Amino acid sequence: MTESKTTLPRWSVERIRIIILAFAVTLVAGFGYPWYLATTTIHRATLPVGEINDLTTDVVKFNIPVYLNLSNASEDFIHKSQTALNTKLYSEYPGLKDFWSIELRRVIDHMDESQDYIINFNILPDKEEETFETVFVSPFSKRTDIELTNKVILSNRVEEFLCDTLMNRLFKFEISKFNDLKKGLNTDHIVFPYSSHYNLVFSLFVEDGTPVSWQSEDIIGLMNPLLQQLNHFSNFTISTQIQYYSNLNIPVEEGENLVVKQSDLSTFINYGDWNLNNNDINPTINFILYFPKATYASKSMIIENSKTNSFLIPQWGGVHIFNKKFDVYDDNDHFVIVKDELIPIFETFSSQLFQLLGLPLSDESDITSKSLLMRIDSLTRLSTYKHYTQSIQILKSLVKLTNELNEISIPEITKSFTLDALNNLKRCKDSLTLQQFNDAIIQSSQSLKNSNNAFFEKEIVQQVYFPSEHKLAVFLPLIGPICSMLTMNSIRQIKDWRSKKST
Repeated sequence: MTESKTTLPRWSVERIRIIILAFAVTLVAGFGYPWYLATTTIHRATLPVGEINDLTTDVVKFNIPVYLNLSNASEDFIHKSQTALNTKLYSEYPGLKDFWSIELRRVIDHMDESQDYIINFNILPDKEEETFETVFVSPFSKRTDIELTNKVILSNRVEEFLCDTLMNRLFKFEISKFNDLKKGLNTDHIVFPYSSHYNLVFSLFVEDGTPVSWQSEDIIGLMNPLLQQLNHFSNFTISTQIQYYSNLNIPVEEGENLVVKQSDLSTFINYGDWNLNNNDINPTINFILYFPKATYASKSMIIENSKTNSFLIPQWGGVHIFNKKFDVYDDNDHFVIVKDELIPIFETFSSQLFQLLGLPLSDESDITSKSLLMRIDSLTRLSTYKHYTQSIQILKSLVKLTNELNEISIPEITKSFTLDALNNLKRCKDSLTLQQFNDAIIQSSQSLKNSNNAFFEKEIVQQVYFPSEHKLAVFLPLIGPICSMLTMNSIRQIKDWRSKKST
C-alpha cells in the first residue's frame, strides 16, 4: 500500500504568506503603533504663555496715604507739601518715581491710629526768640506728633520739616530698601527665605545636669501678641525643649567673668552634640537660651562687645547667654527661670526674629523703629513686592523650561496652579491700587506658593530626568524581534515576486 502526498499549489503558499504578512503589518500598524503612542506620548497642558510673558513689575505701585491734622490748614498747604515732598523724594531716589509714593491727605473724623498714618501738628506758644520743632512717634500706633512754634510757621519751614520727617524718619528704611530692590540689589543675607509657615523652636540648653526649667506657657504668652501682628505675613508654630549637658566646644577666657570672644561666635553652637535636628518640612527658626554652669559660682558668661549678651546667626536663629542671679547655691536646688526674667530675654529674641524676617532693626537713634506697627507695615510692603517679583520669575522660568524641553510633561495640575498664580497676581495688584496692603501680601504670598507648586510639580521633575532614549530602551526588546521577522519576510516575499516576474 502506497502513501500519497498532497502538496499545495505554489500560488496558495504565496497567498498564505501574503495573508500572514498583511495580518502582522495590520496588527502592528493598527494596534502596536497606537499602543506605543498611548504609552509613550507625554501630556502637555496648554499654559497661558502669552499672559505670562506679558507679566511685569512695572504695574506694581505703592501709594501710602498719610493724614495731616493741622488746625486751620488750607488745601494749599497740603498741595505745597505734596509738591515739595515729591520733588525731594524723586530727586534723591529717581528709581522710585511712579512706583513708590506718599499721598498727603487731610485728616478725617473717626480715624484709627492703629490702621492709618496720622501726623498731628501741635502749635506751641513762642518763648522769646526760641524756634524749634520736635517729633514724637507713638510706640503703640501709627501716630506721629510734631510740635513747632509759630515762628516756624511764619518762616515757611513747615513743609520742609514735614518732608524731612517723612523721608528721613518715618519711611527712611522702607525707601532705602525699595530703592535697592529696584536696582536689583539684595542685602538681606540674614533674612530667612519666605515661607507661609515657620516653626519657632525655643531651646533651654543647660551646660551641666543641674535641674533648670522654664514655663512654656510664659513663652507662648510672651510671643503670641507679637505673632498675632504678623498673622497676615505668615503662620507660626511655637515649640520648646530643654537639654542638659550641653557643653561648649570653644575656648572661654577666664577671669572675673567668662568672656566669649566675637571671633568664636561662629562655632558657639555645638552642632555635633546638641540635638538641633528638626525634620519638619517648614523652615525652623531656632532661639537658644544658654545656661552656663559658671553662674553657680557667681560668675557671668558674657559675650565680648555685646550689650544684650546675645548674637544672631543668619538664616538660622538667635542665641542668648543667661546668667541667673542668686545668693546661695545648693546642689539640690532646682532653678526655675521665671517670667520676669524671661521678659527681657524674649524682647531680645523678638528683635532677632524681626531681623530674620526682614523687619527694620529696633534702633534707639531711629524714631521710626519705636513703632512696631510701622515696622510691620514696611515689612508687609517690601515682602509683597519681593513675592510678586519672585512669582513672575518662577512662571517665566516654567515657560522657558517647557519650551526648551519638548519631551517634558505638563500636567493639568501645573496649568491649574499657574492660572491660580496669575489670578493671585491680579488680585495683589488690585489690592495695592486700593491701598489694602495686608490683602496684597496675602495674595502675593499665595501667588508665590502656587507658582512654586506649578514649577516643582512632581510629574515635571520626574520627566526632567527621563530622556526620550529611555523609551527605546524599554520597548526595543519587544519591537526588535517583531520588526526583524516582518522585515525579513517582506524582503523574501519581494524577492519571490521579482523571481516569478522574471520567469
